[in-house]
Amino acid sequence: MVLGLIVSALSLYTLRLAEGPVLVVPEGDGASGASWGVIAGGLIVVLFSLTIHEAAHAITAWWLGDDYARSLGRVTLNPLAHIDLFGTIILPLLLVLAHGPVFGYARPVPVRVESLPRYRRAHILISIAGPGSNLMVAAVSLMLLLGAGCLVRLLAPQAVVEGFSSFDLARPVHASGFMLAPLFAAFATVMKLSFFINVFLAMFNLIPIPPLDGSWVLEHLFPRTLGRLYANIRPFGFLIFLAAIYFDLFEILFFPVLIVLYPGLGLVGHVTGFA
Repeated sequence: MVLGLIVSALSLYTLRLAEGPVLVVPEGDGASGASWGVIAGGLIVVLFSLTIHEAAHAITAWWLGDDYARSLGRVTLNPLAHIDLFGTIILPLLLVLAHGPVFGYARPVPVRVESLPRYRRAHILISIAGPGSNLMVAAVSLMLLLGAGCLVRLLAPQAVVEGFSSFDLARPVHASGFMLAPLFAAFATVMKLSFFINVFLAMFNLIPIPPLDGSWVLEHLFPRTLGRLYANIRPFGFLIFLAAIYFDLFEILFFPVLIVLYPGLGLVGHVTGFA
């Protein structure tokens, strides 16, 4: 109870601090509902996914002529350059232990696009690069999951595989009946987690609530006058976020996530025959 209250307070405060990508995994049973292996694998995937997200922002800014992030060493896939000790590691662990929805964020990539020609377009491209990179990782993860399942089905038709296309993130993949079953199960579990987490990370960050990436996209898509008015809500982004949670608006906002997840895992289950 006390831990839950502490974590809730920390979560509200960090919404005001986070300016980088934010990951929210829906509420579950936390450590009591998932094996520690799944939790550890999920946290590793979160770290990797946030690193890819931030690096994509930095690389895109560099390509467009803004080398400020590069000068700070952010054009790299080294997680140490992007992680925020509290937001990327401590906070997600606390929320897992509190059995609540998991928040996480990385250090934001600083950009100076105002000096670039067509800077509004440049800022849009930089903003969507992060979610776009996560969708690419999700697609690769799904393809690897599908390929591994097809390979096992072809080479070991007697294999018994469970949880392969399940939507239960707390349920690891179990496999038996062939030599490399434990290795296959671990690989499939991580790939499924990567698919889920990267789709959630991409779609969530496209929500136009400051400081998420979608807010920068919407601000620059608006006419300049309307965009400046919209920018005035940035200091109140965390309040808007809390209101969206209170009124269950995220059930609507996460509908695009389900549009991607259900057909993706449905395809895997249909092609491989593994449930």
